Amino acid sequence: MGRYLVVIEGDDETNYSAYVPDLPGCITTGKTVEKTVRMIREAMASHLAWMRRDGDPIPPQTTRLGDPLELTDETVGVIELTAATYLPTQRARTRTTAGKPAHPAPV
Repeated sequence: MGRYLVVIEGDDETNYSAYVPDLPGCITTGKTVEKTVRMIREAMASHLAWMRRDGDPIPPQTTRLGDPLELTDETVGVIELTAATYLPTQRARTRTTAGKPAHPAPV
């Protein structure tokens, strides 16, 4: 699995948010940049785990550092994170609720 581009926006007065352009719907927020980076790692893990569980193909990275992006004045930074670390193995345990999987267990 490759690396995914993450866009971080916001400021200290409100909140920060992060999203992964190549994983639509993979977003998070945090009070600090550091917290937001930790949260987007978790969001990527959950997002990719759900995709794998549902049999959806894992999208390759198509957006790279240096590519033209539509950034706003609130953009704080753009980083790349490796997704492989966060993908659960096929043998990952799942939590259950009333005998039904609630969501994939964290890695």
